[in-house]
Amino acid sequence: MSIVKFSMLTYLGFELNSAKDQGLHDLTIREVKESLENGALFELLERRSGIGLDLSLLNLKDRKELGERFLDMAHAVNERRKFGVEKSGLNLLLAYVLEQIQREAGQVPIVRLK
Repeated sequence: MSIVKFSMLTYLGFELNSAKDQGLHDLTIREVKESLENGALFELLERRSGIGLDLSLLNLKDRKELGERFLDMAHAVNERRKFGVEKSGLNLLLAYVLEQIQREAGQVPIVRLK
């Protein structure tokens, strides 16, 4: 799989943060995980967003790739222990975004200027 663009991850993170701040009816962790299993995370976010969550910059390929990576995390990570998230599906998604940024940062070669 190719390295997910940092700009795509931060864009999604800012949109989720805005949705939480503007009072988007929160999702449960179960809803998030079920939508990932069904490949319908972004459809769920758009359907539940009464405040204009803008995911238009994420094309179908981006959505599929992010969904796959987040699903891998959903299967492998104990969200309460690793992320400190027990209730909020939006907070879980933000944690997935941060975790993916951390994973990607480890794969990007660091160029040191002399």
